[in-house]
Amino acid sequence: MASSAQLRAARAYLDWTMDRAAEAAGIHRRTVIRLECEDGYAERQSVGFKRLVAAYRAQQIILEGEGLAVVGVLITAPTPPAADTGHKRDTSL
Repeated sequence: MASSAQLRAARAYLDWTMDRAAEAAGIHRRTVIRLECEDGYAERQSVGFKRLVAAYRAQQIILEGEGLAVVGVLITAPTPPAADTGHKRDTSL
């Protein structure tokens, strides 16, 4: 289960206010505040927690371990392709 710190980090990365996060998750702003401040609150408020995690996942952010070797925040947004300039890159470093 994601920690309060991970929830805060995901929201900060997205540059979302608590109101924006609550709106995206379909939960009350007070729920976001409690989830971000109290690690044990997520267990008691699993519906709100799941909705907030789903809102972040929709933004390509993974908060939970899910088979990862580390616990943290993983940004999964695809990297844009490099512009084709017709020149070959030297990758022999």
